[in-house]
Amino acid sequence: MKHITLFLGIFLLLLAGCQQDDLVSFKDQDKSLKSVRATTSSVVKSRTSLSGNSVIWENGDAIGIFSDVSDSIARYDLTGMSGDEAQFESSKPVRGNTFYAFYPYAADAMISGTNVSFRLPAEQSFNFDSFASGVCPMVAQSTTNSFRFLQVCGLVRLNLKGNMNIQSISLSGKNGEAVAGLGSVNIASDAPEFRLSGGGQESYGEIVLQGNVTLSPSQTTSFYFVVPPQVFSKGMTFKITGTVNGQQQTLTKATERSITVAALL
Repeated sequence: MKHITLFLGIFLLLLAGCQQDDLVSFKDQDKSLKSVRATTSSVVKSRTSLSGNSVIWENGDAIGIFSDVSDSIARYDLTGMSGDEAQFESSKPVRGNTFYAFYPYAADAMISGTNVSFRLPAEQSFNFDSFASGVCPMVAQSTTNSFRFLQVCGLVRLNLKGNMNIQSISLSGKNGEAVAGLGSVNIASDAPEFRLSGGGQESYGEIVLQGNVTLSPSQTTSFYFVVPPQVFSKGMTFKITGTVNGQQQTLTKATERSITVAALL
């Protein structure tokens, strides 16, 4: 256990660039969005999981789109990729004048005006050099074929090295902050952020990252948590559970100062 060192970093990703195909006029006013072409930004490579310092699309990705004339969510599935560009299509194109999109698609998402509500999971999976697939939410709005997606949660990165076989890592706020559960985001906002809805059974005070990872004594392994934007006024606590030489152990580490997790710059 003495070989394990901990570093903490918060990363903000601006998820940019969806450009779309085939906006078709409907009744001289409404338009029907037949397909979506998602591209990356020249500033920040965009999308759903990290690749080096960029974020890329993945097979199985899907986005939800609704509009100013329909609160029925249409699912658009990934149908092709070329470099940083991805094509999405729907069998039931959405109609409207202003379109609102969110990632990842959730069948139980709820719409109220330009707000979309969904759940940020309290259990997330470990991916090497990335956060869990389909966890980090983004939104975009557009009146044309061009969308710009923005990240609405923050990332907390924990760097570890040592001789432990890690099974899980939990993150919690030292002042009892909620970190997962039901929340909403106003897609029409100039700076959209995911906000948790409240207490009770709808929110959780801990995120657990699950995985089976053997640390290296000489090289750091990065663990990413997707966290709602907020101030952790007293810092964070991490509980690292795993085995060392076959013995089950839990190591607790905590930060000593306030930490702000933000979605956008």
